[in-house]
Amino acid sequence: MFIKLYSSKYASRRSCLRYLLIAIFVMALPQLTLGEMDDVSASSERNAALGQLGSIEFPASGSREAHPHFLRGVAALHSFWYEEAIEAFRRATTIDPNFVMGYWGEAMANNHPVWQEENVEAARAALGKVSNTASATVRERQYLQAVNTLFGEGDKFARDQAYAARMESLASEYPEDLEA
Repeated sequence: MFIKLYSSKYASRRSCLRYLLIAIFVMALPQLTLGEMDDVSASSERNAALGQLGSIEFPASGSREAHPHFLRGVAALHSFWYEEAIEAFRRATTIDPNFVMGYWGEAMANNHPVWQEENVEAARAALGKVSNTASATVRERQYLQAVNTLFGEGDKFARDQAYAARMESLASEYPEDLEA
């Protein structure tokens, strides 16, 4: 009798534990689903916000199909949305691999001057994808020279100073270029 009661006592505990685990799973399931919905909602909100970053003019010699992605990248860059900027610039260079300003933008999105942060390796990797500048304008080549200076050799302070000098020269030469 003792053995029978003892085993049935633990059997009921096991079934209670089983029911408890099932109940916890059933209660957690909606939360897991809502979490996925929150991710989708956040992504939709982010895309909507990207569309409201405003409009800019930045002539570049890339293809017509790639240019809107480039402009979206520059707008995101202006708003410190670095990851979104990189995505947009990469879309532009995927569409047009010879779009040198797309690589410029991707490199620039790896410089976070407000926080004194930069990803030199990623910027250099983006700039390393520039294979041909023959279709680039003189102005675009100057932008590339400036960003290559920004991520070139030397300490950050020296590179920042040299970059500022190149951009000052670019702004003097192209006073109508608001990006310079």
